[in-house]
Amino acid sequence: MGPIVACIKGQDMEKMDIKFSKVLGHIKSSVGIDKMLCIGICWGTWYAFKMSVKHDCFTAIAGPHPSLGIEGIYGGNPVTLAEQVKCPAFLLPAGNDPDDVKEKILRFARAAVAVGAMKGKSYLSNTQRKE
Repeated sequence: MGPIVACIKGQDMEKMDIKFSKVLGHIKSSVGIDKMLCIGICWGTWYAFKMSVKHDCFTAIAGPHPSLGIEGIYGGNPVTLAEQVKCPAFLLPAGNDPDDVKEKILRFARAAVAVGAMKGKSYLSNTQRKE
């Protein structure tokens, strides 16, 4: 395991969630805001996704240079996490990200937009089959 992965794995997610919950509670009680926009850079995008799933506290997430692969370090699946996000997410790959990473992020972003647009709706085709 490399030093970066070890550092990530060494983070106590339970403690981070407790701190986030306290901050969220303070914002709600002192300012009266239930939901907000979140900009999460790199690892912050992953954390914003996690908190969106757990707390449903964001109206949208913007993620420059997103590192959603961190979910895999914790034994999860980044695609499954993304499917659970409860708000629109705008992901911005960095200019020096490899082309395959950029393409994966763009595919994910397009899928997230489509899922968000269809959430809570059902669609039926009006085309009729000719026999």
